[in-house]
Amino acid sequence: MALTKVIGAGLGNLDENITFSTASKGVHLGVTSATASNLIDDYEEGTADLAFSSVSSSFNYSYRKCYYTKVGNLVNIIVYMQLDGSNTFSANTVSITGLPFTSVDEAAHQSSSACRVRFFNFDSGFTYLMATVGQNTSSVGLLECGDNTAPGGVVANQLSNSSGQILFNLSYRVP
Repeated sequence: MALTKVIGAGLGNLDENITFSTASKGVHLGVTSATASNLIDDYEEGTADLAFSSVSSSFNYSYRKCYYTKVGNLVNIIVYMQLDGSNTFSANTVSITGLPFTSVDEAAHQSSSACRVRFFNFDSGFTYLMATVGQNTSSVGLLECGDNTAPGGVVANQLSNSSGQILFNLSYRVP
């Protein structure tokens, strides 16, 4: 299919950005039915300030970054966090707070992704870590998983005080 450059009244040169001044306006791409469900009307990208969170623990970072892209009702995040070795850990559950958008409030909603970790102290029988986003939350839960065993919540003292790292990419739905 050949693309044709269109110049219309008030549109100007389409080699430049198009901005809509009215809410709920957008672009229908590659569809024969211009319905609301096929309208691209929400796009955003940026960074978020994520942090480990656990009662009676403190976390210091040598690096932490979260990039996100939101298209419609889907948010994709890329996360890399590294502790600096001067942390205070407890035996309380740890999560990651500060997602850029709250997840959809639907009972069936659950997003998860395997994580790459370095200097993580797995409990016996567990071999990998999962990052999860549940219903109506702006936090990421962490679960340690293994073969033929139920997942278990991660506690702060499983994170290594010696430059512990976590890296994952996860997509979740928003309202």
